[in-house]
Amino acid sequence: MKVAELVRNSRRGIIVTGNFRGGQTDGDGMDLLSETIAHFAKVIGFPIFAGVQSGALRRENPVVPYAEHLLKNPLVSKGMRPDLILQFGSPLISAEISQVIKSNPSARHVLVQKLYPHERANPDFTVTHSISSDVGLFVNNMISHLERTDSLGTNYGSELTTLLYLGRELQNQIPSIIHKASGVNPNEEGDSGGRTGLTEPQVMLAISEVLSESSSEHPPMSMFLSNSMPVRDGEFFFYPPKQTLGRFPLSISVNRGASGIDGIISTATGCGDNSKPITLVCGDVTTLHDLNAFYGLTQEDSSSNGAHPAPHANQLPLTTVVVNNGGGAIFSFLPISKHGQDIGFEEYWGTPTTSFSFEKGALAFGLPHKSASSFEAFKDAYRSSIEMGGPAIIEANVVDRTTNVEVHQKITRWARSVIDTVLGPPPTRVHMLPLKRYERNFDIEMKMPTKIKRTLLLVHGWMGDKSEWDLVGETLSDDLSEDWEVISLDLPGHGESSLVLSSDQQAAHSSLGLDAMRPLGSNQNTPFSLDMIARAVCSSLIKDHGVKHLDAIAGYSLGGRVALAMKRLHSIDAGEDPTGMLVTDQTKMILLGSSPGSIPPYDSRSSHDDRQRLSKDFSLAESLFSSAYRSYLISDSEDEETLTKFLTRWYDAKPLWGDLKKRQPIKYRSMLSKRLRSLAGRRQDIACVLYSCSPPLTSHDDWKFVVPSKTLFVAGGLDEKYSSIGRSWEEMKGIAKYIEVANSGHALLVEEPQKISSIISGFVSDEAIEDEEEGVSQTTVEELMDLDDGSSLIAEEVNAVPLQLHQVGIMEYEAFSITIGSNGEGVQGIGWGQSARPGSELKQREGFIISIASRDGMAVGVGEVSPLKGLHEESLEESDRQLQLIQSFLTSDAQEWPQFDVARVLSLDGSLTQCIDSVFQLSGIDKTRAAPSVRSGLEMAVLSVSSQLYGTLLPQALAANHWHRPRSPAQSSFGQLPINGLITRGGSAETSGNKKISFQSLKVKTGHINVAQDAINLKRLKESSWNGHNIRLRADANRAWDIESARLFASELKKAGESFSRSFEFIEEPLEAQIFDGTWSLDAQVTALDDFTNTGDLNYALDESLADLVELHDSDFDRIASDLRKAFGGERAGQTGCAAFVLKPALLGLELSMQLANLAQQEFQISPVFSSSFDSGIGLAYTAILAAVSDKSPYSTTFTGFSHGLGTFDMFGGDTLSPPFESYVSKDGMVNVPSLSRALYGLSLDEMSDRLPTYETVSTSEEPVTSSSESDSYLATTSTTGRDITVSVSLPLPFSANIASSRFTDLPQMSRWSPWLNSVAYLDESPGLTEWNLNIRGVKFSWKAKSKVLDNPKGITWESVSGLKNRGIVEFEPTSDDSCTMKLKMSIIMPYILVSLFQGMPSVVHEFLQNKLLKWSLEMFRDVVKADLALERGDQELGDALFGAVEGRANALEEALK
Repeated sequence: MKVAELVRNSRRGIIVTGNFRGGQTDGDGMDLLSETIAHFAKVIGFPIFAGVQSGALRRENPVVPYAEHLLKNPLVSKGMRPDLILQFGSPLISAEISQVIKSNPSARHVLVQKLYPHERANPDFTVTHSISSDVGLFVNNMISHLERTDSLGTNYGSELTTLLYLGRELQNQIPSIIHKASGVNPNEEGDSGGRTGLTEPQVMLAISEVLSESSSEHPPMSMFLSNSMPVRDGEFFFYPPKQTLGRFPLSISVNRGASGIDGIISTATGCGDNSKPITLVCGDVTTLHDLNAFYGLTQEDSSSNGAHPAPHANQLPLTTVVVNNGGGAIFSFLPISKHGQDIGFEEYWGTPTTSFSFEKGALAFGLPHKSASSFEAFKDAYRSSIEMGGPAIIEANVVDRTTNVEVHQKITRWARSVIDTVLGPPPTRVHMLPLKRYERNFDIEMKMPTKIKRTLLLVHGWMGDKSEWDLVGETLSDDLSEDWEVISLDLPGHGESSLVLSSDQQAAHSSLGLDAMRPLGSNQNTPFSLDMIARAVCSSLIKDHGVKHLDAIAGYSLGGRVALAMKRLHSIDAGEDPTGMLVTDQTKMILLGSSPGSIPPYDSRSSHDDRQRLSKDFSLAESLFSSAYRSYLISDSEDEETLTKFLTRWYDAKPLWGDLKKRQPIKYRSMLSKRLRSLAGRRQDIACVLYSCSPPLTSHDDWKFVVPSKTLFVAGGLDEKYSSIGRSWEEMKGIAKYIEVANSGHALLVEEPQKISSIISGFVSDEAIEDEEEGVSQTTVEELMDLDDGSSLIAEEVNAVPLQLHQVGIMEYEAFSITIGSNGEGVQGIGWGQSARPGSELKQREGFIISIASRDGMAVGVGEVSPLKGLHEESLEESDRQLQLIQSFLTSDAQEWPQFDVARVLSLDGSLTQCIDSVFQLSGIDKTRAAPSVRSGLEMAVLSVSSQLYGTLLPQALAANHWHRPRSPAQSSFGQLPINGLITRGGSAETSGNKKISFQSLKVKTGHINVAQDAINLKRLKESSWNGHNIRLRADANRAWDIESARLFASELKKAGESFSRSFEFIEEPLEAQIFDGTWSLDAQVTALDDFTNTGDLNYALDESLADLVELHDSDFDRIASDLRKAFGGERAGQTGCAAFVLKPALLGLELSMQLANLAQQEFQISPVFSSSFDSGIGLAYTAILAAVSDKSPYSTTFTGFSHGLGTFDMFGGDTLSPPFESYVSKDGMVNVPSLSRALYGLSLDEMSDRLPTYETVSTSEEPVTSSSESDSYLATTSTTGRDITVSVSLPLPFSANIASSRFTDLPQMSRWSPWLNSVAYLDESPGLTEWNLNIRGVKFSWKAKSKVLDNPKGITWESVSGLKNRGIVEFEPTSDDSCTMKLKMSIIMPYILVSLFQGMPSVVHEFLQNKLLKWSLEMFRDVVKADLALERGDQELGDALFGAVEGRANALEEALK
């Protein structure tokens, strides 16, 4: 296809849409067409300039909003220079886009529409390719063609998509520009003097806003725009705000042509559809020209006494907006208007309409009429009309015609100014490269810094940043002697260095030709040539960071090439360029997988290889630029998918990376997520570096400038390219040594950071052999590590006690939804921020219960994932998506699984976090994006699994490992846990809480009414002795007050006297966040809180501040602890006003919460208070256990403890825990921790939900299939969802249904034909209740089942009531007097341990159940009954033979089970 070829070759293409023709232009068809065109635009990466006739298309993401205003700016219109214009539909209304087309005659212009004979579809003679076709059909065929020809590559994308950025910047400003140009506040009514606050652009803006806010559940809206001003204003101003869907018109009709303003109302009426609302916007003169058309909307009605017509019973929902500007406004835009009355302008062109009353005209036709003279009044009138339905007239009394011209001119001028500002000179680039210094751990406490004599620079590779060296740098800073300083920095185009090409503003600049940079052009115009990067590094080190000399440089991949370029530039520029003195011949070079240039012997293919490499690098760089262009058209998730595909292709090169994805999946995923963040933020810069630093474009002789004795080359053994380079370079004596890291690919810093640090440390410390004439042979990393100081550490690791590792197995989860309040009335003010306000109501608590088993199936644990709005940043849907990814991974056939050591996990030393991090990473979720609610749920489940594998209840397991106490079977060591009640905002002592429970402490939410009233309410609560006893009180302000309000609160409480003060424990977060210079800090918050305590004599507790600190430091406990020690440690321990740390495990994580609790108790003498996040019973149970363990801390006896915040349970209308959490709470507000722990021990989703189907009959719609060639009469089908397996089987029997039923329903006989069943016995507890026992591969199971014998047809049903979950039915259908067919259907939830025994469950278990266990059991039942009947007839020989056959099958089945 010619057009497809044009698209492939285009780099500055655009899509332009006009009036569509054909069957797709109404209603749903138009909606589908819009989506099709938008999808096509995303596929080829072209922006869309959508005329107002395109209707629903204007709400699509690829459409440039307010394009007409954009194109009035000459920087845009002249700078566009499109090379391909795809036009769908005609004519075009916009003069601006038409002018762009005419101004670029070299562009290919493709017009697609259904052409009529003899029409002038190409009036400006710009069309180069005309295609007569239905637009939707053409677009779909184009996509199919490109897919067939494999043309949907990543290199599609127009440079002009940056106009979307400009359009969206303008979109943010247009409403305020329109209102500002209108000269009055948008909701002020105008005076009666003729000038009002409503303007014609405001009319379009108001209609857009009203339709966008309307519910999408309403019928789709259509619109008709009159000729003259309405259609022009629609073209300029009628865009949905921020691509809001709402009821934005699916189709917009106009009547362009010779008819002018005649018959507009009639045409709009004819376009209408009684089932769908339609809006007509027309002028006052237009309305008068077709006034009688309103009669078509009315009929005579006897009830009206014939005075006026009335609306039709079958009304057309046509809202007519009459823009009344007192005449023909469009003529005021003509030059002739300035001559005024000299030429009779008002009489002949202005055509005043002031003598006509539209209100009386509407009354004459019996139509509703409303008049509006302000923006808000018009919005109200229009909103009311479309909601009411039926015909109506809205008269928009707008400013006079002269003012209308001024308003339009101001909007144009100010819109142009917005674009001028956006396209103004980019901010001056900061040339300083960010640098990181690695500090020695044991130098931190030194009073005087060590004098640095030598410097080691670490330089990262392409797509990396300075943090890539962190593991190596931190180790080196400790291993090297004290006179070494280890630093790393971000290369230009990477990390935190200044954006060059990747900012939206710069991208727009470049696309419009406003600068000279050519990212993929010659090296003269690129900001990222290798030499420029090397000079930038030297300059920044000297000028910005005071580094005068580098004693060693370690460079990885591109970083090594930068180091080589620095060395070459020193050799060339020494004595001329001061930056060249940074690197000398004494500087040691450690090159990790870096290209040194063309090393002899030269290959005759080098020139060809260079061309191939340059072409490949150009293609990769272009694909990144194309993805950047397309990123303006697509969603963030779609963009992330594109970048992930790019990275996957990049790292799939096995000769380079050594199949890293399979060998090290955790490290691979971690690396991929880091690279994804880099590309998302600055892919244009990174792409430009790739191409500009492509080896064919750089020096081929860098290897010549190194000093061999000062140069070390390192490569991975699986890295075929660079290991070959290393061997060749060493053979020619060009380096001191080549070291090969075994079993590693190119990603040396990711795969082997410790080995790399040992190699570097040994080389820079002069421990490696340096004599270039010694001819040192190739050295392995193991040999070098034997020489350096790291060997002792390595030896210690090797000799350490081996960990008892377990693996995380299957995860399942189910959703829950619980009403809040006994009657579902909900509660107010739950959460933080705006959610803490009384108007914020929580009526439903939703979340997920997850279940995780160990990989061996020996243990299973549950957890709760329930993000709370106003507390958690993630939504329920986002948590669900992460759980889906985790579940998918844990049920896959991956070769690497998350591992954990039980004792270390239970010690809460960070191992639990590492385990959960590996779950996220292996599941493809970057740990920095892991939802806290999902993390806490996983921690709950893994802790429960660990306690079972440890062999005791969770509190005892935690105490034994976290506090290092001996394991004790005495569960009574954990007794009763005190918890507090809660009075929510908007609640009271009478309406809040469980009156059956007398909590010893009560928390009251404050800060939602005036301060004095909050204090009075607390005092009244104390005086009332709520629940009949003397309670202790605490308050929670959720940062509601400034310091003055908080002091007033404290002052009011003082008036209650000393008795009240003694019973008042503390107030949580009384002060608003202390933010200075846009930054919050713990130090500022605590300083203000202590000032509050000193002046008000009230202690405080931290809650939100702890969460802020955790977020600030990315949950890094060491950094969090460091800040907390500064605030509360040392001499300040026990001396501040902080009484408690409020810890929410569901938000902070369980392990981190316990670490903070330990820190608070041990070092600060502060009491930890564990608090719910409005969790259900599962989450509350884990929080209670953590609180109980914390209260048993060896440090907890030295300060006052408080009850814990778990009293939210009594606000729930149900619970996930059965029996509910409430049942474990005593009347005096104490939780029975031992009983609660037993309830959690071994709990899984199997016990919490009914997952098996109910059977009323065996018959199904499934067509059975023959599953065994041995017996064509045995038929079976199997279906499965996870561990839930359902099997249906049938087998003909040579005896009657009565005989078969009587024998089969004698359940204790089951083991005769089912040898895997040890026994079945009836129980006396209840009729039909039986106990079953089985043994599979040495694993014993038992369960109780309730059964019922069926009469018609004969058979039996059963369902387990405890133990192994299963349910089934057997029916015997007669086929003759002496034969029947046995039909069985059963479902079972496979126990986790059986899943682990039968690895590859979907194939192995199905085959085993269907074709062995059940098949042979049914056939043995048949043969046992036949044998019994034979013996009963006296046929001993047949009976013995049949029993022999049964025994043979039993033995075969036993072997199969083994």
